[in-house]
Amino acid sequence: MSPDSSPTVDILGCRVSRVALPGALEAVERMIRSGAKHQVVCVTVNSVICARRDPQLRSLYNRASLALPDGLPIIWASRILGEPVPGRAAGPDLLLLTAKAAARRGYTFYLMGGGSGIAERLAERLASANPGLKVVGAYSPPYHKRFPRALNDRIIAGINAAKPDILWVGLGSPKQDQWIAENLERLSVRVAIGVGAAFDMYGGEAGRAPLWMQSSGLEWFYRFLREPRRLFRRYFLEAPPFLPLVILQRLRRRAPG
Repeated sequence: MSPDSSPTVDILGCRVSRVALPGALEAVERMIRSGAKHQVVCVTVNSVICARRDPQLRSLYNRASLALPDGLPIIWASRILGEPVPGRAAGPDLLLLTAKAAARRGYTFYLMGGGSGIAERLAERLASANPGLKVVGAYSPPYHKRFPRALNDRIIAGINAAKPDILWVGLGSPKQDQWIAENLERLSVRVAIGVGAAFDMYGGEAGRAPLWMQSSGLEWFYRFLREPRRLFRRYFLEAPPFLPLVILQRLRRRAPG
């Protein structure tokens, strides 16, 4: 797994690819053609905050072939640091854009994750919206903080039997990224991408935030209103220090010596 050639910006120790959505799709297509195995991660504010506390997680993100700027605060941070990312490349948007390209070019998908039946419904909706798309498998595993070995082996065997070009994993961050990193060498896939909430957004009933909330950096608040108990700590306790820490990073860069 070698990094994509896209330039990157260091945000609080996390390498983030300086690509917008079209460039992300182009990078994924290059990975498919390369014949090697690749991991793609979606970097959010929460990803960066968690990675600051966990060196192993930070190393995982920095080893990924592509680290997508998922969230407007990541874009703002890149501008503060003087290495602007050209635009947002959110996991849910990449899933939809790649589905359109895959329907034309014959790339195959496997969907793993989400709550009961979510992956299967997502497969149906993607195939209906993109005639010709080949979803060669979909599985919503029972919840476990960490999959028991026997279940993990069955999940991998199911994916390998289908041999998809792209494996989409929706287990939530950072669990999905850790699972991919731990199992990539055993998987018969070209690209594995963790897209988290995309499964619930498009395969469940939650839906996506209105466009005006997405474009103004308020998509997080829409998600919080739907799951306040689960997301309160993430958004109101862990995330607020993010931009002040980025400003401090910029000031340290400019300090003499």
